[in-house]
Amino acid sequence: MKKIVSLIIIFIMLFESSCAMSFLDRRGRVIILMYHRICTNPKCTGDYCITPERFEEDLKYFKKNGFTSVFASKLGEIDKTEKKIVVITFDDGYKSDIEYAAPILEKYGYCASFYIFGGAVGRQGYLTKEDIKLLSEKKCAEIGNHTYSLHSLAASTLNLMYADPKNDEKIIADFNKNNKFLESVTGKKVVTATYPNGEFSESVDKKLKSDGIKTTFSTKWNSFFGISKSRPAGRKNRSTRDNIEDLMK
Repeated sequence: MKKIVSLIIIFIMLFESSCAMSFLDRRGRVIILMYHRICTNPKCTGDYCITPERFEEDLKYFKKNGFTSVFASKLGEIDKTEKKIVVITFDDGYKSDIEYAAPILEKYGYCASFYIFGGAVGRQGYLTKEDIKLLSEKKCAEIGNHTYSLHSLAASTLNLMYADPKNDEKIIADFNKNNKFLESVTGKKVVTATYPNGEFSESVDKKLKSDGIKTTFSTKWNSFFGISKSRPAGRKNRSTRDNIEDLMK
């Protein structure tokens, strides 16, 4: 009798576990990745630089494992039920966005959001205005805001700025300056933003979203459950030190 009861309990546990897993599957999965520079120089490796070959291998992995991509600005509008979604983002606005990232994205039918640090535009190694315009016209790309000059500040300085609400207007003004700059270049509305070094405050995030920014992103990973009104979504940094299989778990 005890054996029968034990078997029934095991069966119930397995059934409940199966139902739970089925429920989790139906919720779908969203992974948001953060890339930076793509470089052919073998010495250019580390946390913020990968080779074109490595990026292409990532896209092959997405394709093989059934991941579709959406623009970061659309993340709050998607139905992720029973879907596997990857959001590909590039920070800073390096020249490699147009030289390597866009052609590889087009080759595999994926899209990405490119966040431009306005103050660096035209500098050596960064996109020019002409590059940004060309990139914005591609179906595989959307342009986002990565501040105009705040990114030039040290992370510790940014942390102190965001900690004091008195600096909110200054921070918002810098985002707005970059929005106007990017919109003058592309002729398109900018509705998504990323925080340099991941530094943010809820008051700033809430203000940006009330001004028309649909989605914001930090540099720290947290599971995606939806768009918050006052907090950015997290991202996983694509470092050469990591395997893409581990990042997509």
